[in-house]
Amino acid sequence: MGVVVENVNIGFVLPFIRCEMEISTTEQGLLNSVGYIGIVISSHMWGFLADTTGRRRVLLISMGGSFIFALLSAFSFNVFTLIMTRLFVGIFVSGVQAATYSYIGEFHSNETRTKTLSFVAMFMPACFVFLPLLAWVIIPMEWEWNLFDCMKISPWRIYLLLSSLLNGINFLCLYQLPESPKFLLSISRKNETLNVLKRMYSINMNIDKQTYPIKDLVTEPTGIALSKVRGIYGISNLVWNQTWPLFKRPNVGSTFQLCYLMFVLFSIGHGTFMWYPDFLTKMQDYIDGSYTLCDIVGMRVLPSSIQRGLNSSLESDDSVSSIVLTKCNVDRSNTLTFKIILMMGAVFVTISALISVYINKVDRKKLLIGWLLLCSGFSASISVIPHFYVMAICFMIFLSCGLCGGIISAISITIFPINIRAMATCLILMFGRLGAVGGSNFVGILLNGHCELIFYLYGILILSCSFVCFYLNTNPVEPSAFTKHKAIEVKCET
Repeated sequence: MGVVVENVNIGFVLPFIRCEMEISTTEQGLLNSVGYIGIVISSHMWGFLADTTGRRRVLLISMGGSFIFALLSAFSFNVFTLIMTRLFVGIFVSGVQAATYSYIGEFHSNETRTKTLSFVAMFMPACFVFLPLLAWVIIPMEWEWNLFDCMKISPWRIYLLLSSLLNGINFLCLYQLPESPKFLLSISRKNETLNVLKRMYSINMNIDKQTYPIKDLVTEPTGIALSKVRGIYGISNLVWNQTWPLFKRPNVGSTFQLCYLMFVLFSIGHGTFMWYPDFLTKMQDYIDGSYTLCDIVGMRVLPSSIQRGLNSSLESDDSVSSIVLTKCNVDRSNTLTFKIILMMGAVFVTISALISVYINKVDRKKLLIGWLLLCSGFSASISVIPHFYVMAICFMIFLSCGLCGGIISAISITIFPINIRAMATCLILMFGRLGAVGGSNFVGILLNGHCELIFYLYGILILSCSFVCFYLNTNPVEPSAFTKHKAIEVKCET
């Protein structure tokens, strides 16, 4: 949730930043996507560090760093400092996304892992409840004051400040938790692994940890700790050894399939969502009319306020240019957009909760295919619906395909070996963030001249994802022959 919050929170206050800092359209686009750029350029580094130094350490560093830079971004005095601080926020939250699924999944068995990770994925759409609710409370406030004559403190800064607290709270909570036992065992730290398992047993069973029945563990070193590597060559070789197995059999097929799925789903669920608040705001001027989304956002019809200005200027022989709005004025009292996105978030959280409960009772592959086929159909219908509320609901269903990313992340944790699991997750999510950047720019390029084409192409892409899911491997990785043999030996000895 902390990752998604820091990725999309800027979209709710972009109109106010544009007015206060007088930024250009190019700067707005950069500000919207700079967090994703930070994630993309640092993903490989964080995946490598998570697989070699530990999941918990990476999570603590990245949560702490993202919290600090998010706080600094709330007090940026010009657009350059705002863009740079948001870039570093993206770099650090990349570490959070790289290690979270691996960290949580490695505390669970194959029977409970998918269900647990699906439950965790429920908190991603929860940000669409948290952020509009926070914006609904903070943004309409009518106050501001100057700080040291170089910075104007206004509600949008308080909004960024409060939304950044999430990763700070996560940091404090994680500090009390241990390292992943599977990671510790993969680098032959058997005693530390036993201590973690004893602590888990004691908390879960509410009894003394000394009664834990397991006294020894079967080890099969599959990972190498970064602390044991010396020199630039050794580090480079380790990076290569952590990356290359993803592109070898039997992992290469799954790697490409999951990367493609994440690219398409994030381009819609994240990239296109960045435009959704703006679409809703623009369409509200035509809420009683019979115009489609593309009629309005493609500027085929003018807002009623501008149309009235045109009519009056023509009647009085004034220059048409006199109606061009030169003053930046954002209506703080209009909260309908926040309410619609809040409703969308509540629906998405409910869907995610149902998935987490029933994920082990349904075929994950069939669930993904059916869901994607549904979203594909609604994608094609968005551009022809002439009613505001019907369009808003259809757009929500279209965006819901982004929720499939949580299921795919859960699958990726089960099908890759422990020693490359974080790297695999990181690579897959890196392609997802690339899709988010590409999706946002894709919409911006085609919006004015080829609006309908956007949704038709997205419908085709989602349809292609359903075909990819049909051939997707969802079976958990099996223990090696060595591990099975050693486990038999231990049973015989006992």
